[in-house]
Amino acid sequence: MSSGEVRTIYQTTADLGRPVWLPEGSSLLIPMRELGAAAIGQLWTVSFPEGEAHRVTNDFTDYNLNWLDMTRDGESIVTVDNTTSLDVWAAPGGDSSRATQIASGEAPISIVSILSKDRIVYFSRTGEVYSANYDGSNRTLVAGTDRNVTFADGCGDGKHIIYMSRLASGLNVWRMDADGSNAVQLTQNNTSILPLCALDGHSVTYYQASDQTSWRMPVAGGTAAKLTAPGQAAPYNIVSRDNKIFFYRSGHLDDPAARDSYTGVPVEGGAPIFSIETPIGSPVNQAIPQWSPDGKAIDLSLTRGGATNIWRQPVPSGTLKQITNFPSGLIRYFSWSPDGKTLFLSRGSRTSNIILLQNQKN
Repeated sequence: MSSGEVRTIYQTTADLGRPVWLPEGSSLLIPMRELGAAAIGQLWTVSFPEGEAHRVTNDFTDYNLNWLDMTRDGESIVTVDNTTSLDVWAAPGGDSSRATQIASGEAPISIVSILSKDRIVYFSRTGEVYSANYDGSNRTLVAGTDRNVTFADGCGDGKHIIYMSRLASGLNVWRMDADGSNAVQLTQNNTSILPLCALDGHSVTYYQASDQTSWRMPVAGGTAAKLTAPGQAAPYNIVSRDNKIFFYRSGHLDDPAARDSYTGVPVEGGAPIFSIETPIGSPVNQAIPQWSPDGKAIDLSLTRGGATNIWRQPVPSGTLKQITNFPSGLIRYFSWSPDGKTLFLSRGSRTSNIILLQNQKN
């Protein structure tokens, strides 16, 4: 602006990429990825100075947030797409040599979690939620695209599924029965993201993007309690099986060059119980880490040598140990069965291509 004043044109909870001005100067073209494990990058325009956003693309292409440019006349746009293919795998005891594919779909399966002692929940990028037996049989659609689901997590007790839904009002946490019925909205602030259900099905944690705080509330609904998570660097909180501790990813605002840490804190508040530096190969957008089945370690996905595998870090200290040995591919999400005998993974591959988009004149 000629006055030097700085003001916000457009505000959103989505991830924004590199914007470019359209030739007429009245709007910006921006790659944008909405929040949620199933979200993909799409191209939007944001008008100036009104700040009104309109979606330009609506396909399964995952447009890269960092690569976007156009010709001066605006007739040609060049960008990069990331094509991901993901399926559900089951690995007995975490043994990758015995892993078998148990579910697949036309759209990538982004999330897999535990619903009960013999059922899993998985979620596709088309916004559909399914449940199935541990061997992939008896697949059941429990929520369709009409629910506007962008993230889903099973509660482990076989009774409920927690999910995040995007409506016109914003993002909120919802609960539905295991069969998809009786949907109930649990939060009202319109910026509640990445809800995770405790394994016993009694509570849910979520992150409030508007003020960057973490909360825990009963699955039945009611008053939410704020969690103490200073320096939180990723929007998840993983509660232990005994519901006494949660861990989260913390950063170092006083030293941006320092590596993040996984920090464990009492659910009821208090001093940190442990703080473990994040290993090499664990960026913020990696699969959400989990407690190990015995509760004595953190299991996390690390990408090294072009392959993603599950590794185990004992807490409060110990030697990092590799659990799976997949020679290639990526892991988007993983969950252990309650008895610790089976590791379920959303696993597959990703390729990138340069895309040229051209304006079709009448």
